[in-house]
Parts: sequence; C-alpha cells; structure tokens
Amino acid sequence: MSAGHCPGSAMLLIEGADGTVLYTGDFRLDKGAASLLPALHDSFGGVKKVDHLYCDTTFLTRKTMNIVSRAECEEEIVEQVKSHISRGNNYHVVLKTKAKLGYENVYRILYERFRMKTHVRTEDAEVYSLGYQRSMKL
Repeated sequence: MSAGHCPGSAMLLIEGADGTVLYTGDFRLDKGAASLLPALHDSFGGVKKVDHLYCDTTFLTRKTMNIVSRAECEEEIVEQVKSHISRGNNYHVVLKTKAKLGYENVYRILYERFRMKTHVRTEDAEVYSLGYQRSMKL
C-alpha cells in the first residue's frame, strides 16, 4: 500500500500465524489517510490489529516527532512564492529540490494558485510523466 512519501513509496502488511507486521520506510500520510487504506481493514471495515511495526525511517528522532503537515508545507511555499513574485514581473522563482520525486504536487499547486507556467527540466518531466501514467493504472 502507498506510504505517501513519494511516488512508489510503499508499506507492507505481512499477516501470518505469528501475527501481523507493518513494515515501512519513510511515510507521510495526512491525518486520517490511514483510514482510507483498505489493506489496514478487515472485510467488515474494522481496523486490523498490527502486532509489530517496523519503521526503517530517516526521521525517527525526538526532535522530529511533530513534523509539519504536507498541506502546511505547501501553503508556506505558496506564501513565499507569492511574496517574491509580487515585487514585479522581473522576479522569478527557481525551486532546486534535493530529490527528483516528491515535489510534483508542489508544482501543481503553484500552477493552480498562480496560473503561471511551471517549467521543469526535461529529464524531470519524463520521470513525473511516468509516475503519473503508473498512478492512473492503479
């Protein structure tokens, strides 16, 4: 099932005689999103018991216990861009991201909010296009 971290990120639910294990790497689900994952529910709609949770994650430290939501991050980016481009037509924004995947939604939101062209490098557009095509098949 999707871990919501970036396109292709996954969690595995392993059920057996010795119990149920949920294995995940980095994940990022909005509050309440787990209730929409059918694999975590039995045939009657009840929540399955998870006996063991294995998190192989980057951010399992006390200082990152309360990570800002994706929506809050996206809104902050919108506000920063808005502040910058409101200075005049000669002001542009370049987003240099650490990873190829995971920022597609930010580009979409910026386009929807400002109705301005959003440009990405050709190789990134190809990767995003493949992810979009795969998600449409799920």
